[in-house]
Amino acid sequence: MPGSDSGVGSCENVRKQYQFWYFDCRVMSNIRDEDDLKHTRNSLFGALGGTTEENLCARTHARYSLLCLRILLQLRSQSGQHHQTAPFCWAHKLRPDRLTPVWQEKNMKAIDIHAHIPRMPGLPEYGIERGLRRMFRMGGEPDDVAKMVETYRAIDTMAVIFSVDAETETGDLPDPNDYVAETVAAHPDVLMGFGTVDPRKGGAAVEELERSITGLGLRGLKLHPIHQGFFPDDPQFAPLFSKAEELDIPVLMHSGYAAAGANTPGGGGFQLAYSRPIPHVDSLAARHPGLTIIMAHPAWPWIQEQIAVALHKPNVFIDLSGWAPRYIPQELVREAGGRLRKKVLFGSDYPYISPVTWLEQFEQLDIRDEARPLILRDNAAGILGLEGRLKLES
Repeated sequence: MPGSDSGVGSCENVRKQYQFWYFDCRVMSNIRDEDDLKHTRNSLFGALGGTTEENLCARTHARYSLLCLRILLQLRSQSGQHHQTAPFCWAHKLRPDRLTPVWQEKNMKAIDIHAHIPRMPGLPEYGIERGLRRMFRMGGEPDDVAKMVETYRAIDTMAVIFSVDAETETGDLPDPNDYVAETVAAHPDVLMGFGTVDPRKGGAAVEELERSITGLGLRGLKLHPIHQGFFPDDPQFAPLFSKAEELDIPVLMHSGYAAAGANTPGGGGFQLAYSRPIPHVDSLAARHPGLTIIMAHPAWPWIQEQIAVALHKPNVFIDLSGWAPRYIPQELVREAGGRLRKKVLFGSDYPYISPVTWLEQFEQLDIRDEARPLILRDNAAGILGLEGRLKLES
């Protein structure tokens, strides 16, 4: 393990070894296959946990070391060598003087934590898509990836993109996580990606989550309890959330009302109760204190419950997606500018709400000036670890 000879018990050691991505790549070059990679990753995560200064330093050490592994995976993928036995021969490319944090270089004005990737070409439209487009009064053809990227680059905003695997509940084929990863790899200056799994697929979902993070380099997990038909605090799904906690990734999870199925018989069979903050998100956060949970959308009609959970649980955050800012309940707006100013994130719900429109309306909200950069960028940057978002310069 990088730096194991000098130990990880000293913050000064960690700072010296890993400040601005200075790490020993020669050790990484000894990783020759997926088994070596998995073994090394598990060893790194063995250092995590605890709140003492020593353990917190070890946690920092392991996070940076895991980043090295993810970079190697990305380089291997870019080199077109996908066989499990392909050696990792690219460590010499990872000189610290060639690594630059993209978000600092680009000076992004905002981070949109909630953007749906355009449907992968060749897959049929989701069954709920036409209803959603009607509800959000969307005309014309859906955007493609090029249009999405153009939209975000024009406003100096980074987007976190994802899909939702609800195959068990809806029968729709999901966009593959590989498609999300490939899209991010093609536009790393403006996109980050979250993976998705269908929790009702059991062990296969846990395996796919690990593959998406350690193999594809995605940075979080997107779930939609209503579309996927599950209660997050149901013990049968504990292995999935334990894996997310182990991988140290955020989980972005729909909360409150859902547009899908609205005004159709039986609401299209979708049940809103799956996304109620109390007890479901509250219980999940209590059982997994090391898991970062982002409640997506103002959770109407349970706004007070949502606020209470975010105030009570340090590991729970809220994104403001899915609502044009002028319609966000005032109680949540007040808290976002006050007690929750470090717990609230900008999200648009692209393409259903344009990030351009959202940002324009956000400027008109009566909210404290000091809270604005936190909501628009800084809170998300902290969760996503964008200091680890690197660009390999030619």
